[in-house]
Amino acid sequence: MACPHQVSIDVIRSKSLQEIITEKTNAANIENEDDPFYLVDISDVINKYKTLFFKVFFITHIFLTAMKSNPDFQIAATLCGLGTGLDVASAGEIETAVAVGLKDEDVIYSNTCKGISHLKVAAKENLTQMTFDSEVELHRIKRLYPSARLVLRLLVDDSHSELKLGVKAGASFSRVPHLLKVAKELGLNVIGTSFHVGSECGSPDAYAKAIEKSRRVFDIAKGLGMKFNLLDIGGGYPGQINELFTNISRIINKALDIHFPSDSGVRIISEPGQYFSCSSSILVANIISKRIRFEDDDTQIEGYPSDKENMEITYHINEGVIGAFISKLIINLLYIPKKLIKSNEKCYRSSMWGPTCTPVDQILSDYNLPEMEVGEWVYYEIFKCVTRSENVC
Repeated sequence: MACPHQVSIDVIRSKSLQEIITEKTNAANIENEDDPFYLVDISDVINKYKTLFFKVFFITHIFLTAMKSNPDFQIAATLCGLGTGLDVASAGEIETAVAVGLKDEDVIYSNTCKGISHLKVAAKENLTQMTFDSEVELHRIKRLYPSARLVLRLLVDDSHSELKLGVKAGASFSRVPHLLKVAKELGLNVIGTSFHVGSECGSPDAYAKAIEKSRRVFDIAKGLGMKFNLLDIGGGYPGQINELFTNISRIINKALDIHFPSDSGVRIISEPGQYFSCSSSILVANIISKRIRFEDDDTQIEGYPSDKENMEITYHINEGVIGAFISKLIINLLYIPKKLIKSNEKCYRSSMWGPTCTPVDQILSDYNLPEMEVGEWVYYEIFKCVTRSENVC
C-alpha cells in the first residue's frame, strides 16, 4: 500500500550517534532553543519489521500500535509504506490512520470502551473492525454503528509481563458464550477474537496458552452458527532481538500451526508497539536546573561542602514523567542519562527530575552520576515508553 504523505527524513551516514546529537544540539544552542527531541533510527524500524515476519511466519498482517508507543508520523508512515496497518484507540489515532492512506482492512479499533464521539468518527471513516469485551459495549455499537465487524477481546494470563493489560480490558472465558449470544441476538457481526499477554512478556508459554484459549472461543462461536476468520495475537514482544524473542517466535509458530494452521482460512494479525520504538528511539533532553542538597536539607547553587559524601546533586531536565517518562508511573524502570561530553570526573549521588511542579515527576533517584551543568544535553537509549513527546528529528 502506498502512503499519500511524504515524510522528511534525514539520511545520515558515517557518523556516530554522539556526532549526530552534537550536531543537532549545537544548532539548537545557536538558536537559543532547548526543547527535547527524539532521534529515530528508521533502519532499525524496517529491520524489526522484516525480522518479525521472518521469525513469526504465521502472521499475515502487522498492525502497528499507533499512538501509544509510536505517535510520530515518521514511524507510522514508514511502516505503512512497508504494508502494516494501525491499531487505533481514539478519534485522533483514527485520523492518523486515514492520513497515511489506510483502508478498512488495515485498521483495527482496539479500545474496548469507545466514547460516542470517537465511535462516530470510526463510522464516518468507514472503519469497521473493532474490539469489545462487555455487553454494554455491544449495545453502544448496535445503536451507533451496527454494521461494524467485531472482535471479542479475550482475557488471558499476563502475570509474566511488566505491564499487565488484563486489569482494564478483556472478557473472561466464562463470559464468552453469553457475550456471543448477545451479539447474535442484536444482529451484530463478530468476526474473531483478540488477546494481549501484556507489555514486555517474559513467558513464551503465555502466548501458547492464549492461542489455545482462542481456539476454544472459535469453537464456541462455531457452535452458535458464527464464522470467525480473524485472530489478533496482540504484542508484548521484547524490544530487542534476543533469545527471549526467538523463543516467543518459536512457541507462537508452534501453537498457531496446531490450532490455526495455514489452511484454516483464519487471518492472523499482531499488534507490536514497543517492539518497534524501544531500540529505534533516542530521547535528547536539556538540563534546565541544578542544585546541591545537603543532608540537613540546606541547599546552595555554587561551591561544594567539605564533606562531599553528605550531599546530593539534583538535576531538572525538560522532559518528565508527565510525558516521555510516563512508564515510571507504571513500571519501575531505570532511566540513566548519558553525557555527550565524556569526562573522568568523580560521580556524586544524584537525582533527576522533570520540569513540572508535581513531586511524582522524578525520573531517577539516589544514583551516582558524573557532574553535569545547566544547559548541557543528555540522551537516553533503549527507550521503553508508553507515550512520547511530539518533537522528533
